[in-house]
Amino acid sequence: FIFGSISANATEYHVSSAFTCVSDGTAKRPFRQLSNAAMIMKPGDTCIVHKGVYRESVGIKSAGEKDKPIAFIAARGERVVVSGTDLLQADWKKHEGNIFEARVPGSVRQLFVEGDMMIEARWPNMSLDDLWNRNRWAKAGKGSRYGKMVDPGLAETGIDWTGAIATLNVAHQFYTWTRTVTDHEPSSNTFHYAANLQTITNYADKERPWEDDRYCLTGKLEALDTEGEWFHDEETGTLYLWAPGGVDPGSLRIETKARDFAFSGAETSYLRLAGFEFFACTFELNNADGSVIEDCHVRYPNWARRLYDDPEAVDSDQAATRLSGNNITMRDCSFAWGPTKGLQVVGRRNVVEDGLFHDFCWNGSLRDPVVSIHSQGKEPAEDRCIVRHCTL
Repeated sequence: FIFGSISANATEYHVSSAFTCVSDGTAKRPFRQLSNAAMIMKPGDTCIVHKGVYRESVGIKSAGEKDKPIAFIAARGERVVVSGTDLLQADWKKHEGNIFEARVPGSVRQLFVEGDMMIEARWPNMSLDDLWNRNRWAKAGKGSRYGKMVDPGLAETGIDWTGAIATLNVAHQFYTWTRTVTDHEPSSNTFHYAANLQTITNYADKERPWEDDRYCLTGKLEALDTEGEWFHDEETGTLYLWAPGGVDPGSLRIETKARDFAFSGAETSYLRLAGFEFFACTFELNNADGSVIEDCHVRYPNWARRLYDDPEAVDSDQAATRLSGNNITMRDCSFAWGPTKGLQVVGRRNVVEDGLFHDFCWNGSLRDPVVSIHSQGKEPAEDRCIVRHCTL
């Protein structure tokens, strides 16, 4: 990567996760964490990051200047991964069949085994290969109404779905919502949810739109019935997993999502990021005028258990790759595997080029475009943004 020569007053820092001795950020004694460099970097400084996995969230403390960017660059030819996960260290024991359990207090939002995302236990079953198979969603039946889902298949599950999360692609089906199942009996073909879906109340008195909807249910241990599924009981702090191949999870590398953003900052103008892989996290850069992001590759950037206007949603449910500012350039980057938004860019004269985006918005809501790029107001032609040579 060629960013021009380093000015006389600039400093080049180095970071290596493999270095274990006392460090000062030099090439011979590199910092162990990106955050160590980010805290002290000034306009014109460059941070060369060496191979390794960095499990941290880096807060950008200083903005660069037009001719003195602050740069984080992966060392040439070295694989640098910034991960939003933590390794799970747990004592597993058999629960029943191929399902194992372990004591894991706190919250588990997303789970990976050997780098592959597992599916939170749901009905109907789905794998990542089935993301775009509409038949992996249950179908509403006759008698369904606003706030009421009727489906003979519900009774066949034999599960009490009260308290589960219903993901609802309903009414005009342009949007998808999540709501808690308020009441259901194991032998019943009907459950209810709060009739407070934003913008949809005017459909409440129309019959047809409610009887060909699609939905799925998560949040019940009883739904864990196939390979690759997991469930976490926060009340007891117990994690359940049917690992691929039915093997003991203790023999596998298991990671849980712990952070939303690898890089973030409120004032990030003239920042350069180059050559990074992002796993289970992404970046959010505000007021990023003149910034450049290139050759960065993002997998599983976000995760949302609850969508949009769900009263029980948390901040992490709204996390997405976001850039705001003017004259931003993003090139040669890829983004993949997110249930909601792909990339959001807000501002003027921004360019996204030679990018690859795939497998986003698998919850099926127009609120979550794969690429959203726009400015505020009606800008003249010379201020418009450009997306070119991209594959979606």
